[in-house]
Amino acid sequence: MPSFPCMFCYTTEYITLGKKDGDTLVSCSICGLIFVNPMPDIKEYMTRYGIKYWYEGQYMKNLPDILSRFEHDYNIAESRLAKIKKYKPSGRLLDVGCSNGAFVKRANEYGYEAEGVEVSSDVIELVQRVNPVKIHCGEVSALNLPPKSFDVITLHDVMEHYYYPRQEIFLLRDLMKPGGILVIDVPDMDHLDFTREQLAWKHIKPKEHLWYFFQRHFDKLAEETKLEIKEVDFPIPGKRVLYLTKNGSA
Repeated sequence: MPSFPCMFCYTTEYITLGKKDGDTLVSCSICGLIFVNPMPDIKEYMTRYGIKYWYEGQYMKNLPDILSRFEHDYNIAESRLAKIKKYKPSGRLLDVGCSNGAFVKRANEYGYEAEGVEVSSDVIELVQRVNPVKIHCGEVSALNLPPKSFDVITLHDVMEHYYYPRQEIFLLRDLMKPGGILVIDVPDMDHLDFTREQLAWKHIKPKEHLWYFFQRHFDKLAEETKLEIKEVDFPIPGKRVLYLTKNGSA
């Protein structure tokens, strides 16, 4: 299994925090970024996001069937889109890691020209039965989407799952139109519950969450990508949502 440096500091010096679910978590000795190290094999890791993972997420929310999960996610999309409309009331929208496409469907109803991206073909085939919206299958990097083509890009509970999140944000930045908005929804590592509970905190799930970001890391990422953080929201305890815009020269 590969050993990773910090994605911001490029150092391989880190503090070992301990193990959870069989995986070791470390903290960068310079910036404090927390991540799984060593990382799982990337091919093995991507197999975790098939239909089994999707059903496990459904049952953890006590939702008995596909339609119930769709309705649950559809209702959550309402509040998310109300916030996004403040910045971009219309245009092309790409929801990365769209799962059952509930957010995509609701965005279309809100007047956006929306489409999604999902890595599992099995999940797409399953959810299309209840929600036949436009969903691309695969990694964004492999889809050959034209640059500067989206007004809104959303990453709801996705960035912490990426194998190479920094590179993905640069890629998504290039897909944004000037003046576009990027929405990133992640666990809030600055939350008091993490300070108290450390690795026992419910959002520390190394089998699926590889990276754990504090606000200072998003400040650094915004500086590197030349995106501007317009707002940081905390819709529920333990969750951080960032709204970043792209200026005309980025």
